[in-house]
Amino acid sequence: MLPCGGPLAGISGVLHGVWLKTLAYLVLRRRERAVWENLHLPPIGRYHWLLGCSAAKDAVRMLIQQHCGKQLCVADVEILADASGTSIAGAVANREN
Repeated sequence: MLPCGGPLAGISGVLHGVWLKTLAYLVLRRRERAVWENLHLPPIGRYHWLLGCSAAKDAVRMLIQQHCGKQLCVADVEILADASGTSIAGAVANREN
């Protein structure tokens, strides 16, 4: 075990940030990533926002599958807020972004 001040001190925070960004790039579309990257929240708030968005996208994806028979990836669903802050969900027909 390395002491607290050893060469790997702080590595868990760096790794956490890398995995969080990886998750963001897997589940968010370009416009959603722009929102996420510009959030003025502490790291835990950005983490909660990303997980909440992922859960909402998965719920929309499952609803589309149940009602339309279409199987989508989480990244095929986009959730953005309108001017009043209300979340608007939609499915993207192509996978370019």
